[in-house]
Amino acid sequence: MDACLSIGMKWRGADYDPRASSRIRRGAGMSAADYLDRLQARRDVISRVSVRIEGFDALVMPTAHVLPPRTAALGEEVAYTAANLAALRNPILVNMMEGCAISVPAARPPEPPVGVMLAAAGGRDRRPLAIAAAAEAAIAT
Repeated sequence: MDACLSIGMKWRGADYDPRASSRIRRGAGMSAADYLDRLQARRDVISRVSVRIEGFDALVMPTAHVLPPRTAALGEEVAYTAANLAALRNPILVNMMEGCAISVPAARPPEPPVGVMLAAAGGRDRRPLAIAAAAEAAIAT
């Protein structure tokens, strides 16, 4: 990562999982102007979303919109990347809005392991956590 070296930071890519390292490296070619534009776009998203969800206790959505794949199906890099992006689609939304979230198991064995995500704007953790505790108790009975 030449950019890291040029500002005195040591790139320690070998310390990361190769799949995580490849995602980090994608940012190496981004210009400072592009980075600042993306930060502003993110601030705009956070502002718009915060206004829209202000009156709600929590956003409720599947934690992942797909069932977990079998591990054997993830050997190829293309398959892994596709499955990873699909599984992270909903949590990324909450991360982008600097929100908070918790996933509650929504199935009992032998059903497939699925979860319901309860999310809110950043700093509003208490309500989704309280709802999650009640939902978990209801699912367990």
